[in-house]
Amino acid sequence: MAALSRQMNQFFSLWLPAYCVEHQQNMYTVFAGGDDFFLIGPWYSTQKLAFAMQQNFARYVAKNPEIHFSSGMVMTKVGTPVHRLGEMAEEALKKRKK
Repeated sequence: MAALSRQMNQFFSLWLPAYCVEHQQNMYTVFAGGDDFFLIGPWYSTQKLAFAMQQNFARYVAKNPEIHFSSGMVMTKVGTPVHRLGEMAEEALKKRKK
């Protein structure tokens, strides 16, 4: 189980930032660590990133349907405080996991 945890951490802490630097320069990482991350960006970029993450993660785990991740995504008006974005994303994630 520890090995799986390390591999999950590597995907989200290594692949995700590298992908964003190369393909999604307009994404801002608020934080990323372990299997948690909080990103801010334009709606189209976040949609593209979510799709790329799903595709690359599936390949990373050899398309094992038992290994997956959940995400919470929100779209708001420009100027919404970051702390409120975090709260809203957390709420969306909780709903997704139900």
